[in-house]
Amino acid sequence: MKVFISWSGSTSHKVALALKDWLPCVMNAVEPFVSSEDVRKGSRWSQEIAVKLSETQFGIICLTPDNLKEPWILFEAGALSKSIKGSLTWTLLIGKLQPTDIEWPLASFQHTKLEKEDFKKLVQAINAELGTAGLNETVLEKIFQKWWGDLEQKVQAAIIPTPSHTPKSDERNPQDLLREILELTRYIARNTDVEVRVRESEEQRKLRTILSFAVSDLQLPERISVILTHANIKNVAQLASKTEEEMLKYRGINAKSLFQIKDTLAALGLCLGMKFDPELLSPFDGIRSPTPEWLK
Repeated sequence: MKVFISWSGSTSHKVALALKDWLPCVMNAVEPFVSSEDVRKGSRWSQEIAVKLSETQFGIICLTPDNLKEPWILFEAGALSKSIKGSLTWTLLIGKLQPTDIEWPLASFQHTKLEKEDFKKLVQAINAELGTAGLNETVLEKIFQKWWGDLEQKVQAAIIPTPSHTPKSDERNPQDLLREILELTRYIARNTDVEVRVRESEEQRKLRTILSFAVSDLQLPERISVILTHANIKNVAQLASKTEEEMLKYRGINAKSLFQIKDTLAALGLCLGMKFDPELLSPFDGIRSPTPEWLK
Protein backbone atom coordinates (compact mmCIF):
# COMPACT_ATOMS: atom_id res chain seq x y z
CA MET A 1 0.00 0.00 0.00
CA LYS A 2 1.31 3.43 -0.95
CA VAL A 3 1.55 6.02 1.84
CA PHE A 4 2.15 9.65 0.83
CA ILE A 5 4.08 11.60 3.50
CA SER A 6 3.68 15.37 3.22
CA TRP A 7 6.14 17.79 4.83
CA SER A 8 7.35 21.39 4.83
CA GLY A 9 10.35 22.75 6.73
CA SER A 10 13.46 21.19 8.22
CA THR A 11 11.93 19.45 11.26
CA SER A 12 8.94 18.16 9.32
CA HIS A 13 11.27 16.86 6.60
CA LYS A 14 13.46 14.95 9.07
CA VAL A 15 10.41 13.31 10.63
CA ALA A 16 9.07 12.42 7.17
CA LEU A 17 12.36 10.71 6.30
CA ALA A 18 12.34 8.86 9.60
CA LEU A 19 8.83 7.59 8.84
CA LYS A 20 9.88 6.56 5.34
CA ASP A 21 12.56 4.29 6.79
CA TRP A 22 10.54 3.11 9.80
CA LEU A 23 7.11 2.17 8.41
CA PRO A 24 8.29 -0.68 6.13
CA CYS A 25 10.19 -2.18 9.09
CA VAL A 26 6.89 -2.53 10.94
CA MET A 27 4.65 -3.31 7.95
CA ASN A 28 6.43 -4.77 4.91
CA ALA A 29 3.49 -4.09 2.61
CA VAL A 30 3.74 -0.32 3.11
CA GLU A 31 5.48 1.80 0.44
CA PRO A 32 6.11 5.33 1.80
CA PHE A 33 6.65 8.23 -0.59
CA VAL A 34 8.55 11.39 0.38
CA SER A 35 8.89 13.88 -2.47
CA SER A 36 12.45 15.05 -1.73
CA GLU A 37 13.74 11.47 -1.86
CA ASP A 38 11.57 9.63 -4.35
CA VAL A 39 11.15 11.93 -7.34
CA ARG A 40 13.33 10.63 -10.17
CA LYS A 41 16.10 12.85 -11.47
CA GLY A 42 15.15 14.37 -14.80
CA SER A 43 11.42 13.88 -14.29
CA ARG A 44 8.91 16.70 -14.27
CA TRP A 45 8.65 17.23 -10.52
CA SER A 46 5.04 18.45 -10.31
CA GLN A 47 3.66 15.79 -12.64
CA GLU A 48 5.32 12.96 -10.75
CA ILE A 49 3.95 14.30 -7.45
CA ALA A 50 0.48 14.38 -9.01
CA VAL A 51 0.83 10.77 -10.18
CA LYS A 52 1.95 9.64 -6.72
CA LEU A 53 -1.01 11.43 -5.13
CA SER A 54 -3.39 9.63 -7.48
CA GLU A 55 -1.88 6.26 -6.51
CA THR A 56 -1.95 6.92 -2.77
CA GLN A 57 -4.14 4.90 -0.39
CA PHE A 58 -3.07 6.65 2.83
CA GLY A 59 -1.73 10.11 3.66
CA ILE A 60 0.32 11.46 6.57
CA ILE A 61 0.83 15.22 6.93
CA CYS A 62 3.77 16.11 9.18
CA LEU A 63 2.84 19.30 11.03
CA THR A 64 5.04 21.57 13.13
CA PRO A 65 4.20 24.94 14.72
CA ASP A 66 5.98 26.76 11.90
CA ASN A 67 4.41 25.07 8.87
CA LEU A 68 0.67 25.15 9.70
CA LYS A 69 0.01 27.85 7.11
CA GLU A 70 2.68 26.91 4.57
CA PRO A 71 1.19 26.88 1.03
CA TRP A 72 2.71 23.51 0.17
CA ILE A 73 1.30 21.77 3.26
CA LEU A 74 -2.15 23.23 2.58
CA PHE A 75 -1.96 22.29 -1.09
CA GLU A 76 -0.92 18.68 -0.51
CA ALA A 77 -3.55 18.33 2.21
CA GLY A 78 -6.18 19.43 -0.28
CA ALA A 79 -4.80 17.14 -2.96
CA LEU A 80 -4.83 14.18 -0.55
CA SER A 81 -8.44 14.89 0.41
CA LYS A 82 -9.38 14.73 -3.27
CA SER A 83 -7.40 11.57 -3.95
CA ILE A 84 -8.43 9.42 -0.98
CA LYS A 85 -11.06 9.28 1.74
CA GLY A 86 -10.63 11.98 4.37
CA SER A 87 -10.59 9.29 7.08
CA LEU A 88 -7.40 7.89 5.54
CA THR A 89 -5.45 11.14 5.78
CA TRP A 90 -3.97 11.87 9.20
CA THR A 91 -2.03 14.83 10.50
CA LEU A 92 1.00 13.99 12.62
CA LEU A 93 1.47 16.62 15.34
CA ILE A 94 5.17 17.12 16.01
CA GLY A 95 6.63 18.70 19.12
CA LYS A 96 4.16 20.48 21.39
CA LEU A 97 1.37 20.80 18.82
CA GLN A 98 -2.10 19.94 20.13
CA PRO A 99 -5.29 19.15 18.14
CA THR A 100 -6.73 22.47 19.35
CA ASP A 101 -3.87 24.31 17.59
CA ILE A 102 -4.98 23.07 14.18
CA GLU A 103 -7.28 25.31 12.16
CA TRP A 104 -9.42 24.66 9.11
CA PRO A 105 -8.86 23.09 6.59
CA LEU A 106 -6.27 20.90 8.38
CA ALA A 107 -8.68 20.56 11.29
CA SER A 108 -10.91 18.36 9.11
CA PHE A 109 -8.40 15.48 9.26
CA GLN A 110 -7.78 13.02 12.07
CA HIS A 111 -4.94 14.10 14.33
CA THR A 112 -2.21 12.01 15.94
CA LYS A 113 0.37 13.21 18.41
CA LEU A 114 3.86 11.90 17.81
CA GLU A 115 3.72 10.06 21.12
CA LYS A 116 3.88 6.29 21.59
CA GLU A 117 0.27 5.37 22.42
CA ASP A 118 -1.33 7.89 20.10
CA PHE A 119 1.01 7.09 17.23
CA LYS A 120 0.22 3.40 17.62
CA LYS A 121 -3.38 4.22 16.63
CA LEU A 122 -2.08 5.62 13.34
CA VAL A 123 -0.04 2.45 12.74
CA GLN A 124 -3.11 0.34 13.49
CA ALA A 125 -5.18 2.40 11.04
CA ILE A 126 -2.62 1.82 8.26
CA ASN A 127 -2.46 -1.88 9.09
CA ALA A 128 -6.26 -2.14 8.93
CA GLU A 129 -6.20 -0.75 5.38
CA LEU A 130 -3.74 -3.44 4.30
CA GLY A 131 -6.49 -6.06 4.48
CA THR A 132 -5.11 -9.57 4.05
CA ALA A 133 -1.58 -8.16 3.78
CA GLY A 134 -1.89 -6.67 7.27
CA LEU A 135 -0.54 -8.17 10.50
CA ASN A 136 -2.69 -9.62 13.25
CA GLU A 137 -2.96 -7.40 16.33
CA THR A 138 -0.65 -9.48 18.51
CA VAL A 139 2.17 -9.52 15.95
CA LEU A 140 1.73 -5.83 15.17
CA GLU A 141 1.93 -4.97 18.87
CA LYS A 142 5.19 -6.90 19.29
CA ILE A 143 6.80 -5.39 16.22
CA PHE A 144 5.65 -1.87 17.16
CA GLN A 145 7.12 -2.21 20.66
CA LYS A 146 10.41 -3.46 19.17
CA TRP A 147 10.79 -0.64 16.65
CA TRP A 148 9.24 2.31 18.50
CA GLY A 149 12.47 3.23 20.29
CA ASP A 150 14.28 3.63 16.97
CA LEU A 151 11.66 6.05 15.64
CA GLU A 152 11.48 7.94 18.93
CA GLN A 153 15.24 8.50 18.88
CA LYS A 154 15.16 9.91 15.34
CA VAL A 155 12.18 12.14 16.14
CA GLN A 156 13.88 13.55 19.23
CA ALA A 157 16.93 14.37 17.14
CA ALA A 158 14.72 16.04 14.53
CA ILE A 159 12.96 18.42 16.91
CA ILE A 160 16.13 19.73 18.57
CA PRO A 161 16.26 23.46 17.63
CA THR A 162 18.99 24.39 15.18
CA PRO A 163 20.92 27.70 15.35
CA SER A 164 19.13 30.48 13.50
CA HIS A 165 22.16 31.14 11.30
CA THR A 166 22.32 27.54 10.08
CA PRO A 167 21.18 27.39 6.43
CA LYS A 168 18.24 25.08 5.72
CA SER A 169 19.16 23.02 2.71
CA ASP A 170 15.58 21.89 2.10
CA GLU A 171 14.14 25.41 1.87
CA ARG A 172 13.10 26.37 -1.64
CA ASN A 173 12.69 29.63 -3.48
CA PRO A 174 9.12 30.88 -2.75
CA GLN A 175 8.53 31.91 -6.37
CA ASP A 176 9.58 28.49 -7.67
CA LEU A 177 7.38 26.82 -5.09
CA LEU A 178 4.35 28.90 -6.02
CA ARG A 179 4.87 28.17 -9.72
CA GLU A 180 5.05 24.45 -9.02
CA ILE A 181 1.92 24.57 -6.85
CA LEU A 182 0.04 26.38 -9.62
CA GLU A 183 1.24 23.89 -12.24
CA LEU A 184 0.36 20.91 -10.07
CA THR A 185 -3.05 22.38 -9.18
CA ARG A 186 -3.90 22.73 -12.85
CA TYR A 187 -2.60 19.24 -13.58
CA ILE A 188 -4.75 17.65 -10.88
CA ALA A 189 -7.76 19.73 -11.87
CA ARG A 190 -7.46 18.47 -15.44
CA ASN A 191 -7.06 14.87 -14.36
CA THR A 192 -9.47 14.68 -11.41
CA ASP A 193 -12.24 12.20 -12.16
CA VAL A 194 -15.76 13.59 -11.92
CA GLU A 195 -16.67 10.80 -9.50
CA VAL A 196 -13.97 11.98 -7.10
CA ARG A 197 -15.47 15.48 -7.08
CA VAL A 198 -18.94 14.07 -6.49
CA ARG A 199 -17.60 11.93 -3.65
CA GLU A 200 -16.01 14.98 -2.06
CA SER A 201 -19.33 16.80 -2.21
CA GLU A 202 -21.09 13.78 -0.71
CA GLU A 203 -18.54 13.55 2.11
CA GLN A 204 -19.02 17.22 2.89
CA ARG A 205 -22.79 16.77 2.95
CA LYS A 206 -22.42 13.89 5.39
CA LEU A 207 -20.13 15.95 7.62
CA ARG A 208 -22.61 18.83 7.67
CA THR A 209 -25.39 16.41 8.59
CA ILE A 210 -23.32 14.84 11.38
CA LEU A 211 -22.43 18.23 12.83
CA SER A 212 -26.09 19.26 12.93
CA PHE A 213 -27.17 16.00 14.59
CA ALA A 214 -28.88 16.62 17.96
CA VAL A 215 -26.80 15.62 20.98
CA SER A 216 -29.99 14.36 22.66
CA ASP A 217 -30.25 11.67 19.98
CA LEU A 218 -26.72 10.34 20.40
CA GLN A 219 -26.33 7.01 22.14
CA LEU A 220 -25.10 8.60 25.35
CA PRO A 221 -26.28 7.74 28.88
CA GLU A 222 -29.25 9.85 29.92
CA ARG A 223 -27.24 11.45 32.73
CA ILE A 224 -24.67 12.79 30.26
CA SER A 225 -27.37 13.98 27.86
CA VAL A 226 -28.98 15.98 30.69
CA ILE A 227 -25.63 17.57 31.60
CA LEU A 228 -25.01 18.57 27.99
CA THR A 229 -28.51 20.02 27.70
CA HIS A 230 -27.99 22.14 30.82
CA ALA A 231 -24.66 23.29 29.35
CA ASN A 232 -26.56 24.45 26.24
CA ILE A 233 -24.67 22.00 24.02
CA LYS A 234 -27.37 21.13 21.51
CA ASN A 235 -25.66 19.58 18.49
CA VAL A 236 -22.62 17.53 17.57
CA ALA A 237 -20.74 20.57 16.22
CA GLN A 238 -20.99 22.33 19.58
CA LEU A 239 -19.91 19.18 21.41
CA ALA A 240 -16.93 18.41 19.16
CA SER A 241 -15.77 22.03 19.46
CA LYS A 242 -15.26 21.64 23.20
CA THR A 243 -11.85 20.61 24.54
CA GLU A 244 -11.37 17.94 27.19
CA GLU A 245 -10.46 20.65 29.69
CA GLU A 246 -13.68 22.54 28.96
CA MET A 247 -15.79 19.40 29.28
CA LEU A 248 -14.31 18.49 32.66
CA LYS A 249 -15.39 21.89 34.02
CA TYR A 250 -19.05 20.91 33.69
CA ARG A 251 -20.47 19.55 36.89
CA GLY A 252 -21.05 15.82 36.62
CA ILE A 253 -18.53 15.18 33.82
CA ASN A 254 -15.76 12.89 35.04
CA ALA A 255 -13.12 10.74 33.37
CA LYS A 256 -15.59 7.92 32.70
CA SER A 257 -18.25 10.12 31.12
CA LEU A 258 -15.57 11.97 29.14
CA PHE A 259 -14.42 8.63 27.71
CA GLN A 260 -18.02 7.82 26.71
CA ILE A 261 -18.35 11.17 24.95
CA LYS A 262 -15.04 10.72 23.11
CA ASP A 263 -15.97 7.17 22.12
CA THR A 264 -19.32 8.36 20.72
CA LEU A 265 -17.64 11.13 18.72
CA ALA A 266 -15.00 8.71 17.43
CA ALA A 267 -17.79 6.53 16.02
CA LEU A 268 -18.82 9.56 13.96
CA GLY A 269 -15.24 10.22 12.82
CA LEU A 270 -14.85 13.20 15.16
CA CYS A 271 -13.05 14.10 18.38
CA LEU A 272 -13.08 16.79 21.05
CA GLY A 273 -11.26 20.06 20.42
CA MET A 274 -12.07 20.31 16.71
CA LYS A 275 -12.38 23.62 14.88
CA PHE A 276 -14.80 24.04 12.01
CA ASP A 277 -15.21 26.50 9.17
CA PRO A 278 -18.05 28.90 10.17
CA GLU A 279 -19.54 28.48 6.70
CA LEU A 280 -19.85 24.77 7.37
CA LEU A 281 -21.79 25.35 10.59
CA SER A 282 -23.95 28.40 10.01
CA PRO A 283 -26.73 26.76 7.95
CA PHE A 284 -27.36 24.23 10.73
CA ASP A 285 -26.91 26.39 13.82
CA GLY A 286 -29.62 25.39 16.24
CA ILE A 287 -31.41 23.22 13.69
CA ARG A 288 -32.16 19.61 14.51
CA SER A 289 -31.75 17.17 11.65
CA PRO A 290 -33.42 13.76 11.38
CA THR A 291 -31.22 10.70 11.81
CA PRO A 292 -29.84 9.73 8.37
CA GLU A 293 -29.85 6.05 7.39
CA TRP A 294 -26.05 5.81 7.33
CA LEU A 295 -25.86 6.90 10.99
CA LYS A 296 -28.38 4.35 12.29
